[in-house]
Amino acid sequence: MSTKLLLHCGGHNVSRQSLSNVECPEPTETWYPIPHENVADQVMKSVYQFGYEVKREQWALAGRGGEQMFGVLDTTCEIQGREIALSVGVRNSVDKSFAMGFCAGSRVFVCDNLAFGAELMVNRKHTKYGLDSFAHAIHVAAKALSTFVDTERMRVERWQGQKITHAQRDEVILRSLESAVYPKTMLADIFREHVRPT
Repeated sequence: MSTKLLLHCGGHNVSRQSLSNVECPEPTETWYPIPHENVADQVMKSVYQFGYEVKREQWALAGRGGEQMFGVLDTTCEIQGREIALSVGVRNSVDKSFAMGFCAGSRVFVCDNLAFGAELMVNRKHTKYGLDSFAHAIHVAAKALSTFVDTERMRVERWQGQKITHAQRDEVILRSLESAVYPKTMLADIFREHVRPT
């Protein structure tokens, strides 16, 4: 799977039920904090409305009182067998550090250092009607998901059928290193993976 929930800035794994234990501060005139459990429930509801099921979910909290929430969901929507599936990322904060976020794609990355990425992204501010706006934005974005899945399937099939020479492989790896696509410490692992794929 290509879904990653990385915790190295104080975040810790929790159950979805634990999200309800985090208290929200009082709203202000311009900021209306949305509880983590409401954001998580809305994302789960949206995934099921897309016609997918969640086969694996991970949740985490960060901050002294769990003010920041992060999650990743692997769905049953297979793009290329069991190796590549449609995944979803979610994040929320009740300390004004970032907006509600939803991302989806075949490569989802969520980290407690606030890295958050995938092919499809939605962010909404914490306002009185923020959760409704968030749900609507996810619904609109979801209309593009079926097209994305079909396109991604074709892309993966094309890549899997593509043969490259050792020289081409080396050039791609070195150019990626030069562009800081991955850290230098991963170079040996990348070469090893090409020689003996896991």
